[in-house]
Amino acid sequence: LTHRITWGNKNGFAIGLGWMMDTSDGEKYIFHDGHTGIGFNTHCIFYPKQKMGFIIIVNDNISQDNVSRMGDVIKAALDKRS
Repeated sequence: LTHRITWGNKNGFAIGLGWMMDTSDGEKYIFHDGHTGIGFNTHCIFYPKQKMGFIIIVNDNISQDNVSRMGDVIKAALDKRS
């Protein structure tokens, strides 16, 4: 149920019981991110088709936008290894 769309567009951004879903270059991914309020920012992202996922945890002085961009860099590096 966490990955069943409860709001949004199945071909774009959507939310399913606390998880957000989107597509990039036709590839679906599931994620959640945010500022925890206790000293760090997080980005948790899964790519079901590739059976891959990772979690980034950084100090809260790094913006959430930078954490998301860091996720893009990690994904690109992992794609090159395949």
